[in-house]
Amino acid sequence: STVLHTLRVPRADGAQDAPLKAVAESARGLFRALDVSGALNLTDAGLRAVAMASPLLAELKLDGCEGVRGAGLAAVADCCPRLRTLGLARCSWVPGWVLARLGAGCPAIETLDLSGHDRLKDDDLRACVRGMTALTDVSLPLCTSLSDPGVLAVAQAAPGLRKLLLDRRDLPYKITDVACLGLAQHCTALETLSLVNCEKLSDSGLSWLAGACHSLTTLDLRGCTKVSDVGMRALAEGTPLLRRLRLAGCKRVGDVGVRHLAGGCPELAELDFGGLFLLSDGAQRGFAQEG
Repeated sequence: STVLHTLRVPRADGAQDAPLKAVAESARGLFRALDVSGALNLTDAGLRAVAMASPLLAELKLDGCEGVRGAGLAAVADCCPRLRTLGLARCSWVPGWVLARLGAGCPAIETLDLSGHDRLKDDDLRACVRGMTALTDVSLPLCTSLSDPGVLAVAQAAPGLRKLLLDRRDLPYKITDVACLGLAQHCTALETLSLVNCEKLSDSGLSWLAGACHSLTTLDLRGCTKVSDVGMRALAEGTPLLRRLRLAGCKRVGDVGVRHLAGGCPELAELDFGGLFLLSDGAQRGFAQEG
């Protein structure tokens, strides 16, 4: 008979413990992926039953599952050592000790999404990622309490990191050039980086990144108001593979910076220059001919 290996029902408001347990148990230990994001009725008891029945579970997405608090995720840490993708976006109620246990029990995790965890502390993140040396994709946007030490912990734990999202909305001053230095020192394979509204990021941090992360293809600097033409020159000199660059609100970037990008980043295909008041149309300087 056919065995169900994967169940994806995002925005599954009505998903409950008993049916999910039955599905997992019917897979006879071969259940591989579960996405029940938004399942408000799922509890620790249901998740624990799924974890115990699914030793081969590789993907788990629980974004916004308000009923999952601790014991269920602890069971995942104990029973699912092959987990590679974990989504806990908008799960700010998950305590630090649970994140630490997941880090110890699931060292194979490659993709980690903690978006919107506004209670996430640097120490909690450090404990979580310490053993996750396989990490390649980490999402931490809108993690209000996170600061440079947390980013450094990710960088040190995951030398193969390829994607990191650090978008801010509140307390934008907590991510600074120090975080960029840590990424430059440890994550030279980085391809995608988002630093939206990290208002303390300056040309120095950008220069460190560009000097080491030569594989960058996507960079989002919207709202990074300290970045200037000097930073654009660093990108032009260090990131020749850059394809997507968002600079909306980077009010210190002007014609000179754009000229550097035109000359040093031949792969650029997507640009966002919204709100750059120092830009001219380049008609008097030949910028149009340069790209």
